[in-house]
Amino acid sequence: MKGPALPPVKYATVTEMLAATARTELGLIFVDASERETVLPWAEVHHRAQRTAAGLRRIGVSEGDRVAILLPTSPGFMDAFFGTLLAGAVPVPLYPPVRLGWAGWRSTTAPRRGCWR
Repeated sequence: MKGPALPPVKYATVTEMLAATARTELGLIFVDASERETVLPWAEVHHRAQRTAAGLRRIGVSEGDRVAILLPTSPGFMDAFFGTLLAGAVPVPLYPPVRLGWAGWRSTTAPRRGCWR
């Protein structure tokens, strides 16, 4: 494949990128089914993820553990996803409700330390 060269990588990890982006004015906009918008600045995403990571560590989640996340795309999903990364664990997003049967089976076959629903 041909194309332009990729720009140099600025961050070694997603959590480094989150911390750097939190120092900007940028953010996310979520639109719910009723077309209501929720604006979430990256600084708030980072803060909420830090709180979530602390909570995960309190309940025994440690580096390398897998954490299932059964949430729709929402601010809560961002808390769970980035919080899991900041705790050093591996987020496993499972979109509800389509995959609930699979999630039940998977929860019995894969070790995990937490699950958001």
